[in-house]
Amino acid sequence: MGLGSARAVLARLIDDDPFEIGPRCVERLRTDALLLSLKQVHLRVVARVAFAAQRYRGTPPLTEWLDQRIVESVDEVLREEREAERGGLPATDAAEPLYRHVAAALGTEHALARRACIAFNDQPLPVRHAFFAVVIERKTISRYVAEGNGPPSQVKAHLRSATDAIRAATSWRDFGQEGGFPNGI
Repeated sequence: MGLGSARAVLARLIDDDPFEIGPRCVERLRTDALLLSLKQVHLRVVARVAFAAQRYRGTPPLTEWLDQRIVESVDEVLREEREAERGGLPATDAAEPLYRHVAAALGTEHALARRACIAFNDQPLPVRHAFFAVVIERKTISRYVAEGNGPPSQVKAHLRSATDAIRAATSWRDFGQEGGFPNGI
């Protein structure tokens, strides 16, 4: 890339985001319907890009090369979250907006939010997509179905799979009650 040292590239990426890494990370997490810390993924990608920039020679095209760094970083953060949970380590950032949102949606303590996210992220893509659309983006099941995402019975089955996984991981029992997820899930 000819941008200087990894440290100089890192500073530029953090200050200016000339490659729009932040929006690319948001899009990847949405496309893959993953509940991961955007901040954690973004910082990992920026560091990975800064480090690898010295070896980049224009192939593959920059967009594809950046997407590869994002996929690698997302996979790495997913692995680290699972390992930290298995090891009983506390969530990396108690103020993480994702965990605050998930804990509030579940009506449970913050400590279970990472476990809920891991259980969700381990679900198949169609299950994550349905849950993400209905619960996170707050679409109605009817709207999600109208957008071409299968019959209502299939969408409801996906939603049950996601909520069952979260329930099993967290012992959460508030589905369909006050403080539970929207749309009667």
